[in-house]
Amino acid sequence: MNFVDLIYKSLASNDSDAALDSCLKAIEVNPEIYIYYELIVKIYLEVGQLNQVKKWAVIGLDKKPDSVYLQCIKDKVAIKDSLSDSYNIVGQYFRYPISEKNRFFEFGRRVESRDITSDTSIDNRPLVTVVTALYNNKTTLERCLQSVKDQTYKNIEHIVIDGGSDSPTIAILNKFQDSLEYVISEPDKGIYDAMNKGITLANGEFICVLNSDDFYDLEHIETLVEDILNTESDVIYSNFKVDNKPVISSANVDDGIFFGNLNSNHASFLVHKKVYDTVGLYDLNYRLISDIDWIGRAVRYGVKFKKNNSFGFNFFTGGASSGIDKKRKELMQSEIIRYYKTHSPFLSEKDCIDIYNFRFLSPNASNLNALIDKYRYNGPFIHRLKSYVYGCLTLRDNFRLSRGKSSTVFPFLVELAKKLEINKNAIKMETSYGCFSELLLHIDKVIDGLKNQKQFGAKVLLHYAFRFSSPSETFIYDFVNRHNCGKKYVSLVLCDERVLDKQRPFVATLQVDWAKLRPEVRDQIYRYIFERLAPDVLVSHFALNDWKIKQRLSKLDISIPTVSMTHGIDVFTLSEKSDYRDFFLNEYSGKKKSRLTTVSKFLYDKLVSFGIKEANLDLIHNAANSKFLNSRVDRSRQREVLNILSVGRCIEWKGHDDLIHAINILKSEFKLDCNLTIVYGMQDGCLPALKILTKNMGLHDAVKFIDFVNFDENPWFYNQFDIYVQASRYSTDEEPRTETFGVAALEAIYAGLPIVVTDAGGLPSVVGYESGFSRIAKAANPTSLADNIYSLATDESFTQSNIEYANERFKTFSAEAQSRLFDQTIAKLLNSCKVAIFSSNTIQGAGYAAYRLLQSLRYHSQIDPILFTPDRTHAANKFVSVIAHPNGSQGDWRFYQSKNNSRPGMTVFSYNQPILSNEYLNKIVSGYDIVNLHWIARFLSVENIAYLSWLDKPLVLTIRDMYHLSGGCHFFHGCKKWTKSCSSCPQLYDDIGDITNQTLSFKKENYNFNNITIVVLSSHTKKIVENSIFKECNIVKIPNSIEVNVFKPDYKNLVRKKFGIDETTKVIGYVPSFQSDVKGFEEAIDVLNSLYESDLYSADTVVLLLGRSESAKERIKFRCISAGYIGNNDDLALHYSAMDVLLVPSLEETFSNTTAEAISCGTPVIGFKTGAIPELAVQGISGYSVNVGDTKAMLEKLLSYLNSEGLNRETVREFAKCTLTMDVQARAYQNLFYQLLFQRNKTWIQEKESISRHTVGQYDYTHLNNFVKRTELESGNL
Repeated sequence: MNFVDLIYKSLASNDSDAALDSCLKAIEVNPEIYIYYELIVKIYLEVGQLNQVKKWAVIGLDKKPDSVYLQCIKDKVAIKDSLSDSYNIVGQYFRYPISEKNRFFEFGRRVESRDITSDTSIDNRPLVTVVTALYNNKTTLERCLQSVKDQTYKNIEHIVIDGGSDSPTIAILNKFQDSLEYVISEPDKGIYDAMNKGITLANGEFICVLNSDDFYDLEHIETLVEDILNTESDVIYSNFKVDNKPVISSANVDDGIFFGNLNSNHASFLVHKKVYDTVGLYDLNYRLISDIDWIGRAVRYGVKFKKNNSFGFNFFTGGASSGIDKKRKELMQSEIIRYYKTHSPFLSEKDCIDIYNFRFLSPNASNLNALIDKYRYNGPFIHRLKSYVYGCLTLRDNFRLSRGKSSTVFPFLVELAKKLEINKNAIKMETSYGCFSELLLHIDKVIDGLKNQKQFGAKVLLHYAFRFSSPSETFIYDFVNRHNCGKKYVSLVLCDERVLDKQRPFVATLQVDWAKLRPEVRDQIYRYIFERLAPDVLVSHFALNDWKIKQRLSKLDISIPTVSMTHGIDVFTLSEKSDYRDFFLNEYSGKKKSRLTTVSKFLYDKLVSFGIKEANLDLIHNAANSKFLNSRVDRSRQREVLNILSVGRCIEWKGHDDLIHAINILKSEFKLDCNLTIVYGMQDGCLPALKILTKNMGLHDAVKFIDFVNFDENPWFYNQFDIYVQASRYSTDEEPRTETFGVAALEAIYAGLPIVVTDAGGLPSVVGYESGFSRIAKAANPTSLADNIYSLATDESFTQSNIEYANERFKTFSAEAQSRLFDQTIAKLLNSCKVAIFSSNTIQGAGYAAYRLLQSLRYHSQIDPILFTPDRTHAANKFVSVIAHPNGSQGDWRFYQSKNNSRPGMTVFSYNQPILSNEYLNKIVSGYDIVNLHWIARFLSVENIAYLSWLDKPLVLTIRDMYHLSGGCHFFHGCKKWTKSCSSCPQLYDDIGDITNQTLSFKKENYNFNNITIVVLSSHTKKIVENSIFKECNIVKIPNSIEVNVFKPDYKNLVRKKFGIDETTKVIGYVPSFQSDVKGFEEAIDVLNSLYESDLYSADTVVLLLGRSESAKERIKFRCISAGYIGNNDDLALHYSAMDVLLVPSLEETFSNTTAEAISCGTPVIGFKTGAIPELAVQGISGYSVNVGDTKAMLEKLLSYLNSEGLNRETVREFAKCTLTMDVQARAYQNLFYQLLFQRNKTWIQEKESISRHTVGQYDYTHLNNFVKRTELESGNL
């Protein structure tokens, strides 16, 4: 900041000491700059130090002898001893003192000593002084004087300062002697000297300066006085006319004045006298720009300017500041440079010239950008430059660019506006659609209107459609209106072409015809829309349009969350345009904030077949307007003449020709009198061919074509018909096209019409099912169409109301249902969903399944997961957070699980142990949206789970075994006590004070079941959970995933070769487990040995054992090969591939990872119907399953299978790929998490207060502690 800025800043804050200090430093550094002396004199005047005033006035006059201001101050100080009278400049003199110069004459009321008619105030109308500087003007002087005399404001004194004019001019003055307050004629130093004299003679409260070439309209002064008296302004100014042409002044006198930006005319000013006393007189060192200098000083002093929008001042060119001769140009530039340096001393002469020349848009105007970079840290300078440039852009005619400058000057001005933070709507350039500035101002108007409609929290949607809206695309128009209520969403439509704007009005629409605008212009318009609107989401209607707009935005480096809504043509085109397809697959790969939607399962499957990941794809059906339901008229249909309606474009796959053939069949074969009306929506591609077909069949009178129906104005149109038919078929293209939804069909149902559609595309899903009001015919089959039309028309329900059917369809496809689906898509798009996964470990069955889920969410979803575990196995994975277990070995559960207390053959039993405090747990999950617990035994206590269930985030429990459902056991072993109280646990010798009942009761009493969602891995487990304490919770089935790209067939038979197993030898796989009876070890031994002894089986056979197998080898009669523990998935897959069949004898499972891994390698499985085994080992496809414990049935299945050719391994493999891939699991969890997040955002606000006050109960450890002490005493140690 330079000294001038510091001084004025201090003065503005009334800090005289700081201002004085800055003045003294400034004079010390730059003693030749005159303005410092004027400022220091003003400061000393304010603080009343007359001796310092006189001292610095003398010093200043030594630097600038012709300073009128300093001379006036010096003279006053010389004749006054104190400040009892103020040192006013205005009204110093009653008559101007005679100097050594010759005075030619003076006259007026003051000279004639007549009573002064003008008073300082008459009837509360303050006196206004008009000062006119004059020299030789016989042409326009009389007009000037007369305009003052004729003012409707009557308290005016007019003072004329003449510089020695000729006789004709003096003669005019004499004509106005009676109306002139004071006239003096003597040599002066120019127009500003004359103005200064007049100001020192003024008695008025307000002062105007009017040059003799100019004049006022009659009410000019009255208008300005009335305005200033009703404001706190110091200066009022108006618009003006130049040579009778209106000119609009700048809205504000601003800092642009410091670079000579005179965006108003000072002769239109009405100035309070105190302003001249504060600011001083016009500086005579400037011959041409002293008015600019004076305004600049006024701005620095904080003078308040206000614009009046009248045009009462008339300016005529040819005056002192006019003219374009070379000498005057040089003088103007010289004064401007001097003026610039006065207020910005740091500027070089070249800097000043560059700033000055900018106003002429000279070739060197672009130097201003470099100047901004050079002084970018000088805030006051940049602010002044901004005001100056803005004034040039908005008020100078030479800144209205022609279209030819769009690639040269326009980009420079855009860059300049950006650097100076000037709104681009200030830039004026002609475009093919009018002025660029006016286009942007229209955008402002539309967007401001939209924002006024927007309520707090509403999302801003920017809809893009190339054409808005085509006759056949009513669904887009309805969708936009549906999502523009202001409460949840506000919508703006951006399009290239606007059609049917009268029939389908939408105020917030911006048409930008990309093809017809020059690149530089359209780019800036797009930037402006996105900057001003700041949309939350871009909604592209048709993916082709998304491709189009994304190409535009990528060049502009604009990125925005996007929902691309596909409808049909955009999906079919994927097979035709490789560049479009490449964009599509990349954009919706899950890497970007983009989601894809489609309207029907038919299109959904199409998109998946093209490679779109389902995790990024949502089904949002179309919706017909409810007005058709509300406008329906139920009436008895006359069977004598059947009036048939069909709505659809005249294109090949709409099947209108099939329908016309069907009409012919109805008439000729069924003898049905019927008429057909086709509404083709102004798209008449095959209309001529259809008319010829109609004529050739003799149906000219029976078939009518209508180009367009405005259903918004005429929703009752359907009521005149008896039946609706949609005859769409598949096109003959390489990628057949067809009907993707069928909005018109839905409208017809709402309107009460029975309906016939074909089985093409999405039509069957719209109809839902066949009934007395609906039929589904075969596509491209006129006979089937005719049969179904006749069948429907002769159905006993035909004359009845379809209201129940219509309401059922409405419920399915209502606008509200569509909006709910759209809300969920927006939530997925905008809300990051952070999920905290907890698992006691990341290895073995349940632990590794949790780790697999982590990986599937990372790579195949938009979920942001972290897995918390005390297990360090996968610590290198940055998405795994290891929590150090306080007890090191994960607690003393092994002691509690002593053989002395748990019955033989039982699975592990977990006691409740408080390992992590709830406070610590809260810190862990505080930054997450959802908590998902997996196998958490000996890691999280029931107190922890209860606490998590009451937090303001959904809690998801994935059932890995039965621990969550019981009082401590992980599998039931046939026990049913968990369904009631879990008392007297049969698994334990010592029930530790009935600890199982205590634990289950604690869960019942302290869990917030309203906030818990249960994920089960199989239908079998789902039935179990539905009978547990979680029966009222939301229960969702999501199977485990496996790495199907790792678990795959080994066609080289590496393991068989390794162990020397012949290709003809049958290999039965088995993974024995001896830790628990539920793993079915005895059942496996029974089946295998029975097979060995069977007379029906004689094939050479080996049993391939995986894992610990000593006991199994001893008891299995077949030759056994033990592969041992295999920790590597690739090796494990090779071993599965070596098997002909895998035996899985588990009696209790929640899933069965072993089964899943085997079938993924193409190996069929035979097992019991528990967990997911019956859903994975599907009869005759991927294996077989039998009732739990039925070893005889298992033997029969195994024997039958081994004696047959077996199942096709490729079929087994394909089934696994469709069922078990990570993206399938990830998509299911993603949908669940987003659904829970969406529901929480809607309901949690109301529930949060009561939830936050909930206190989780304290678990009673008395019995457990006593048990520990007692066992310690008995064993002598832990």
